[in-house]
Amino acid sequence: MSRNSPISPEEEQYQQLTPSVDGEEQNFDSVAAIAEKVDWDNENKDDENHINYWIRNFLDLFKAYRDEQAKIAKMEEDVQIRNDFLTIDEKSHLATVSDKYVNNDGTKDFWIKKYCDLVSENRVNETILKAQMNGEKKAYEEFCSNAENRFNGLLRIETKAFNEKKKSLEEKLQREKKSFEESLQREKKSFEESLQREKDGFEESLQMEKDTYEQKLQLEKDTFNANLQKATDAFKSELLGMKSRLSELDLAKKKAESAAEKIRNVVAETGDKTAEVTTSAASTQTPTKRALPEQEGQVPPIKKPNTGK
Repeated sequence: MSRNSPISPEEEQYQQLTPSVDGEEQNFDSVAAIAEKVDWDNENKDDENHINYWIRNFLDLFKAYRDEQAKIAKMEEDVQIRNDFLTIDEKSHLATVSDKYVNNDGTKDFWIKKYCDLVSENRVNETILKAQMNGEKKAYEEFCSNAENRFNGLLRIETKAFNEKKKSLEEKLQREKKSFEESLQREKKSFEESLQREKDGFEESLQMEKDTYEQKLQLEKDTFNANLQKATDAFKSELLGMKSRLSELDLAKKKAESAAEKIRNVVAETGDKTAEVTTSAASTQTPTKRALPEQEGQVPPIKKPNTGK
């Protein structure tokens, strides 16, 4: 916004922004145009040495008292008299204003001058309003008192209605809570009964399966014992048969040995005689094929039967 160009028609218009009844709409439009140029989020908006600070203060004052300007009469146009309504700090700031830049809205001096003019006129108007307000203060206080009484009466009515509604809601909540607890208790009891039934059914089923398994196991055990007994009896019977056959074989063996012994004795007795006859014949006859032992009257030893012992 800062610039050093000659005064433009727009800048001349800005010089007429001091609040007044005359040209109010025109002034407001101009201020609105200025407001659009202000960076309200600028970090220097609270720095009194920055132009945004003075623009903002001027616009705030202008907007705050615009609606009251039609009720206020201008008292004094003399700037020096109005300056008496400024604070020491405001007068110090105003003293720094340079006439060279007072008409340039891009300078801090322009906005300091505009702000001081506006705030001084505002304070003059406040002096007038103060007298008017003193006369209206009593009526306002009575109005406030009556309004307070009406408010208190309404508040008591609303409070009573609220308390009744609160009590009703608490009773309803208590009933719902009790109903919920009863329902929860019933569901809990039903669940426990169902769980107990399932538990009993499971135990009965388990016992039945256990009994069935034990019966099946006992049956298999009895069957196994019976088969074992049969096998044992058969084995014992076969063993007795084998012992009987073995005894028979031993007896046959003894008989065979006795018979063989007798045969050997007979052979031994007749052997000498046969030898003599043979020797005599051999000397007179041609050699012949040797007779088999059977032919010689000799019997071979009887082979003992294999008894498995």
